Amino acid sequence: MPQTRILLLKFKQDRYRWIQWLFEAERRFGLVVLNKRQSRWTESVAVGGGSFIDRIENAMGAMAKGRSVQSTKGAFELRESQSAYNAIFDPENCKIDPK
Repeated sequence: MPQTRILLLKFKQDRYRWIQWLFEAERRFGLVVLNKRQSRWTESVAVGGGSFIDRIENAMGAMAKGRSVQSTKGAFELRESQSAYNAIFDPENCKIDPK
């Protein structure tokens, strides 16, 4: 059997065991498994304490312009301002049908 196929089979078995372990830990210990994306980690430039955010802002220099520091749930986030997608691109719809 090719080496890649063996690794894929092992990955499938390990993933199955990991999922079973999560369900068992949830049942026995009340472990809560997050199954959704948390915006603080995925939409922020940096997340951490106030001094950490200050160091990141200083290190970014001029690139930090336009970004804001927000305090949420005991931590600070350095975020970019949100802009609408349509504000950048004009719609370019046209008729497809030649008639």
